Amino acid sequence: MNDTVKQGLFALAAAGAGHLINKKAIPSAVWKTFEQEARHSNYLTLSDPSSQELKNKVIQAHQNISGLKKPTVYRSNDPNNLGSYTMEPGGSGYVSYGPNAHLFTLAHELGHRAIHKQPGIFSSIQENAPDLASSPLALPALIGLAASKKSNIGALANTIGLSYLAQAPLIASEIEATRRGMKYLNAAGTPGNWKLAASQAVPYLLAPAATGLLATAAGRGLRMAGEKIKNRFKKAEIIEDPESV
Repeated sequence: MNDTVKQGLFALAAAGAGHLINKKAIPSAVWKTFEQEARHSNYLTLSDPSSQELKNKVIQAHQNISGLKKPTVYRSNDPNNLGSYTMEPGGSGYVSYGPNAHLFTLAHELGHRAIHKQPGIFSSIQENAPDLASSPLALPALIGLAASKKSNIGALANTIGLSYLAQAPLIASEIEATRRGMKYLNAAGTPGNWKLAASQAVPYLLAPAATGLLATAAGRGLRMAGEKIKNRFKKAEIIEDPESV
């Protein structure tokens, strides 16, 4: 098997693995675990009127532990919005949650609020954490890096390693928000579920690997195409050179 075929097969394998992680593993791991563990913990959705008392207790626990004023919390009707904390200019911000969100979601987003409102290393990390997936330059840069490497393994190691390095602040922010959210749940008398916590972290832990794999696939494909074009030019030069005939 020549090097061109090997590169082609490697690129296809990397693309397939990246797609599998991005489109199958992440959604499956998150949603299945959230649904199963939420039911196991008897967590009601926040849209259920019966959850109102616990919801208020979690918010109160957040206020007591963080020393912050009552947060702005509202429900979104978007089923794709599990939960989010939005930072606004001037230090304000608000928590929103979707119709399928549970108490854990609320506690986690309140954790982000506490990080935002309390100056420190995590506040700086959260506000300045780069989101690799949303950067228009990140993927082309990784593709170029993958194309520049001589070996497939070298290309893969570099793109995945750089992806994780770029996403490390974001991952740290998410883990810290969950840690704080678990304290609010415990203080509210509804123990936090660590399987739910793990499932919340899954997208952030797997996304850099998926990005690195897809970038590697594209980069190796470009390198393979470039080598083919280069070889064709070499063959054409040999045929046109009478001394080489």
